[in-house]
Amino acid sequence: MHSNKNPSKFINTLLKAKLSIANAGNHFKRYGLLSFIKTSFTHLGFQFFDNTLIFFVRDLETLKNSIRQDYSFSAFSVEDIESGRYDYDDGFFNKRKAIYRLKLGHRLYVVKIDNKLASYLWVEQVGATVWWFNDLPVNMPKNMAYISAEYTPPEFRNKGIAPRMQSEILHYLKENGIRRVIAVVHPKNTISLKLQKWLGFRDYQVIRYRRFWLIRYYMITKTDSSESKKVITLFRSPKSIWRTYLPSNQTEL
Repeated sequence: MHSNKNPSKFINTLLKAKLSIANAGNHFKRYGLLSFIKTSFTHLGFQFFDNTLIFFVRDLETLKNSIRQDYSFSAFSVEDIESGRYDYDDGFFNKRKAIYRLKLGHRLYVVKIDNKLASYLWVEQVGATVWWFNDLPVNMPKNMAYISAEYTPPEFRNKGIAPRMQSEILHYLKENGIRRVIAVVHPKNTISLKLQKWLGFRDYQVIRYRRFWLIRYYMITKTDSSESKKVITLFRSPKSIWRTYLPSNQTEL
């Protein structure tokens, strides 16, 4: 009796296994035993995570004075990244990941100075996630947006580029039907905290997220009181946890 197994599939499986072993060996040599163990457990589904973020909201209906001059930023596209015309480095995502995010519908805005990318800002709506929290879903109505990341290369910092860009983008989003914007900041990021306050954002809750393998633990604390809630889930992240203490009138369609 002849076997129905495809020899080429078996060979491909062996080649993939060999490549995986080689990659594992290279990772061990480059980053050491501890990183190798952590990465191995992550690939097996074991994740240990602990992070805290402050959640902010900005009501765009209270914005005054529209921008009367041309915006300093422009939208960056997949073609812009693939063209190689710019030295792309947004501080968070490599080119492959950035292209993937753009194809998902996320938007990347940049400021260009002397043909260099001086500041980056990601805005998400449909399919928005807090990637700092293992891609926590942000299930927003269509008239809201989430600023998911902002980065300014060192050589362009302390020149007012990022504040101006974000201020302009808030006006731009308002002009395009967005009524409210959500942002998150790490408690120790004092520069970003000051910027959010300057832009008129209001903090409404703090979430500490901890993950132990498949168990996800969230401690949500209201910023203007001692009120708090705990949420524990398995496998999936709760879609509406981002608005636990957001006033109901802030989430109207």
